[in-house]
Amino acid sequence: MAMSGYAIEMNSVAKRYGKRCILDGFDLAVPKGAVYALLGNNGAGKSTSIRLMTGQLLADSGKISVLGLDPVKEAVALRLRLGYVAETERLFDFLTPPELFAFLKHFFPDWSDRRATELLHRFRLPADKKIGSFSRGMYAKTALITVMARRPELVILDDPALGLDTVSRSDFMTQLIESIQEYEHTILLSSHLISEVEGVCDHVGILRNGKLLYSQDTDSLKSRFRRIRLPGVKTAEATGEICRKKIAGETYAVADVSVNRSLGNEGEAMTLEEIFLALTDGE
Repeated sequence: MAMSGYAIEMNSVAKRYGKRCILDGFDLAVPKGAVYALLGNNGAGKSTSIRLMTGQLLADSGKISVLGLDPVKEAVALRLRLGYVAETERLFDFLTPPELFAFLKHFFPDWSDRRATELLHRFRLPADKKIGSFSRGMYAKTALITVMARRPELVILDDPALGLDTVSRSDFMTQLIESIQEYEHTILLSSHLISEVEGVCDHVGILRNGKLLYSQDTDSLKSRFRRIRLPGVKTAEATGEICRKKIAGETYAVADVSVNRSLGNEGEAMTLEEIFLALTDGE
């Protein structure tokens, strides 16, 4: 496949499990160098799309290119350039972190002992304890180190903070942000914890029922939608209204400013989480 300005390209991809359609005409383009958050509720198709782009599943139809490679036909070459952390990542629990790193380095030519050691200290992980004794937060950080130390061109994180408590999630995301800022990677981060990825991502894709509703840089997406108090808003056709929400007893319209630019200076700005809930009907 020809190289392009995108690290990941999925065009008209479909995937079914029996009679159930998980992805239908799914399109995705992740720019090189981006920190791209793929957002969707449980069952929206996030994990399926990631399994397709990492070569774990075969698409029923459509085309997929990851770093210019076919993730199934060129799986071996892709694995050397790709770092992937799944929500159910399992490591060698009987090893300490340094023992695990010493084992893994033989499989990845670009492995950096220095980076692994730096991240081990930054994440405040004990070097002398077995990984199997770690908390879920410590385990997730160890898995992240095994990816970042490979110095991959592309890092894919499938809901890496899933199952962590609030404090552990916050700490994990803080450490993730610092790692991203220091090292140059393209990152695809799948999550349903919208508020916790808002400060991480510079691009956002919103997934609903197997289709990508919107895909934009984060600032453009956030400036695209406004919350406008009702009454006083005209018809949906005139306003670009997407939906209506009740907040603290008052009714608001959520409007797409790109449809009606006269609303650009009206209404209230919205957080990424508020936009997500409006576009997905709060499912």
